[in-house]
Amino acid sequence: MAVPQPALAQAAEAELVQRPWVELRTPSFRAFACGPTQELLSVVARLEQFRHTYSTLAGAQAVASIPILFFAFGDDRTFTPFKPLYEGQPKNVSGFFARGLEANFICLDLGRADRQTLETIYHEYTHLLLRRNAHYWPLWLEEGMADVYSTFEVNGANVLIGKPSAKRLRVLAREPMKPLAELFAVKHDSPEYNEQEHQGIFYSQSWLLAHYLVVGGNPALRTNFGHYNRLLREGQNETQAFTNAFRLSLAGMERELKNYLAQGKFEPIQIKAPLGGAARISSFTRPLAPAETAFWLGRLLLQLRRAPEAQRYFELAGRLDPRAPFGEEGLGLLAAERGQARQAVGHLEKAARLGSTSFTAYYQLGRQRLELAKNADGSLSRLAVAEAEAIRGSLKKALQLMPACAPAHNRLGYLEMVQDADPQAAERHLQMAAQLEPDNCAYVLMLGRYLVRLGKVQKARETLLDMSRLGSHPKCQAQAKELLALLPDASAQNSRRK
Repeated sequence: MAVPQPALAQAAEAELVQRPWVELRTPSFRAFACGPTQELLSVVARLEQFRHTYSTLAGAQAVASIPILFFAFGDDRTFTPFKPLYEGQPKNVSGFFARGLEANFICLDLGRADRQTLETIYHEYTHLLLRRNAHYWPLWLEEGMADVYSTFEVNGANVLIGKPSAKRLRVLAREPMKPLAELFAVKHDSPEYNEQEHQGIFYSQSWLLAHYLVVGGNPALRTNFGHYNRLLREGQNETQAFTNAFRLSLAGMERELKNYLAQGKFEPIQIKAPLGGAARISSFTRPLAPAETAFWLGRLLLQLRRAPEAQRYFELAGRLDPRAPFGEEGLGLLAAERGQARQAVGHLEKAARLGSTSFTAYYQLGRQRLELAKNADGSLSRLAVAEAEAIRGSLKKALQLMPACAPAHNRLGYLEMVQDADPQAAERHLQMAAQLEPDNCAYVLMLGRYLVRLGKVQKARETLLDMSRLGSHPKCQAQAKELLALLPDASAQNSRRK
């Protein structure tokens, strides 16, 4: 008799969590792996070096983010059940980067990890680090800069940024470049941006132009690139900002770009490695109990929207150690993802009683309590003191455990806004959420609306202007512009004051 497929999956999952898994922590990453940690530490050390290099160039605030969880698998067979799905099948990848509201995820098959896989991870990690520019940078610049950083390499006591991208050069060798006006016109909904493999001329020419302006060896161009950033932030459209900053027509820049490609010299920037060439980083390693392993694997699957598989791992965690919080916490997160607020609160309250130290558990507990408190139309009215305090306590506990948790700041700011007892706290938390995740449209718009309510019209205008810039998603632009149009005219306000 054939064994049912779910039973086979459960047997494999039970066997996997019984293997010797370890957790490795470094200053910026939390990594989970099955087997020897030497290769894992080597990869994480390179990511730490990458992060510190970017921090040196762009400032510490640029790298502040929610936790980054790194999952390392020893071979493709073990990795396959945890890959993203495409048309119902696991993608043929050896690594990926996935952004979430409460954590970001890096996954890697150490047995197949090659230079191209690491470039993909560096590329996506760069998008996370560049998110503060997303409101006003055009798409070609976002993608081009991510590609420039993707070839990051440690070379002795130095790091190299902007090594030539072989895959982009291959495309440029066989396809003609677009006029810059067409490159600048590519938006989020353009076919060139949404191609499946990201291998077309848009991505390749974006890399070339960004490389020429930032890495190409001409100090004047790098200085002018700073002017270009400033003009974009001030609201000039991409063509105006580009021609004003570089003092060159688009046709003139097209000629320079063709010459740059023809020369074939793409020397990287070389700077001293911030952590030293050997990238010696502080780290802490501990073995994981099977129940905790099951929870973290379920957490990864939940991020990938593979809820049935995640549920099996969370239930396994509960069976393996019912006195630990892992099973209840996982099932609570799963219920929250499914929109089942009451069930989520029940599981998460049990996880808290069992001693959970996870900021995500307390954030979701506060958030789901807030959902249960809403009116039938989805609005929130002022709550009784005890009910508000229970929600506030959960969210504050989350922020105590993870001060950079933007969603917790946003929900706490929203609660204080509705309670209307401490407007300074409401503004502070809403402001912090928008600062931590400036590319989150909902956070910025909520802050802007609340500032208007407080009568801080000029501050609201400054908050919304970045969201209305050309680099933002079209829907976010439209909402920000709509709200800006409702604000009193600044000159009229000044006249009334006089």
